[in-house]
Amino acid sequence: MLGNWRPVARKIASALLVDDDTAFRCALQASLRRRGVRAHTAASVEEGYHLLEDETVDLVAVDFRMPGLPMMNMFGFDTSPSRWASNASKQNGAPPAR
Repeated sequence: MLGNWRPVARKIASALLVDDDTAFRCALQASLRRRGVRAHTAASVEEGYHLLEDETVDLVAVDFRMPGLPMMNMFGFDTSPSRWASNASKQNGAPPAR
């Protein structure tokens, strides 16, 4: 199914962790730092945007259920209700998976 795709073994040097749960965010940051990863954190999607303007990271971990902007908008995906409605009608009327 994936053809000749093979994972590339590469050390993650930097990460951005976006989560509104302070305890979880800090615990994950500490865990990554113990492994030598330069881990940046953001408490909101907006804060994550600002960090990405100045930093290049190898990994972005985002809480899907954060309040505020829809997570997928952070990466430029169109999550407008009209898009989901048109996709749902193409799937025999089924609502999009959540």
